[in-house]
Amino acid sequence: MPLGNHAIKFQPTIIDSAITAGVRHFSTSEWGADLSVGSNWTQRYYRDKVITREHLEKRGRDTDTQDVGWTYIQLGRLTEWSIIKHFGIDNTNYVANNYGTPEGRQSLLPTKDAVAYTMETLKHPFPTTNSGHRRTYRFHGASPTWTEIFNDLEAITGHKYTVTYHDVETAVEKEARAKRLNDVDLELEASHQLIQGRGGTLLPEPFDNDLFPDIHPESVHSVFERVFRDPETRKFIGAP
Repeated sequence: MPLGNHAIKFQPTIIDSAITAGVRHFSTSEWGADLSVGSNWTQRYYRDKVITREHLEKRGRDTDTQDVGWTYIQLGRLTEWSIIKHFGIDNTNYVANNYGTPEGRQSLLPTKDAVAYTMETLKHPFPTTNSGHRRTYRFHGASPTWTEIFNDLEAITGHKYTVTYHDVETAVEKEARAKRLNDVDLELEASHQLIQGRGGTLLPEPFDNDLFPDIHPESVHSVFERVFRDPETRKFIGAP
């Protein structure tokens, strides 16, 4: 169920309707970080994903639906998304406002590789264990530091980026202000800045790439080159 940030709150209702119709396995809007890492479980950005997990687990405990299963796919963050304005990077003026430190890392996987892995999981046999119909996959591309990311961007664009690193905890006040304003988008943005700054998008091992050895994730540098070269994706990342 690839729903956006605003729509994933409807997943429990969708799940219940699907169960009534006979569906017994779900691939939820789980693409992204491991929800069990650090403070991710309590972050507003992941609230509706947590609610969905809890709802699935409840339905899996119900006596009449103990055959309900799910597939969670964790990949950190899509490489193409890591350099958009939502995450503090202005590719028009070559300015960035980041939360955390230059050595902060995040796990990145190109979109096409994330899709390829996801398609393979649909064909992958379920384990024969009692809980084999409830599974989690972790797919990893790279875990660059911000310094490495900006080195790549500067090499590709030929421009020096002016980068400011903010204290992670200053995003807490931003999140509180967003709540007072009832600005959901700003609240999600602030919450994700906390996640990012605290290393919440760094995917822990073990990884499951070896299950599908024919997939070879594209490098971060190669993805950035491709994104800046294509007119449509240049618009997406806000490049001139």
